[in-house]
Amino acid sequence: MFRVILALLLTFFTYTVAAANYEREFKDIEKRYQRMVPHIIKLSDHFGVSAELITTTIYKESTFRPHVKHRKSSATGL
Repeated sequence: MFRVILALLLTFFTYTVAAANYEREFKDIEKRYQRMVPHIIKLSDHFGVSAELITTTIYKESTFRPHVKHRKSSATGL
């Protein structure tokens, strides 16, 4: 019985910590995104590509972090 309660407590604690980390990370991503919106709209108008496609690509490649570098190539964020 003790093992079951301990397992439940550990699961709850792990979930709570993970949820807090995801919430903080989401807020950071949202702040970086808000700073990029004017640039995304400008690029969308200039190149005729949808803003949604540009936003999705930036999110997928660098999560809106401009200084991210790929460790095996010269690729950088944004």
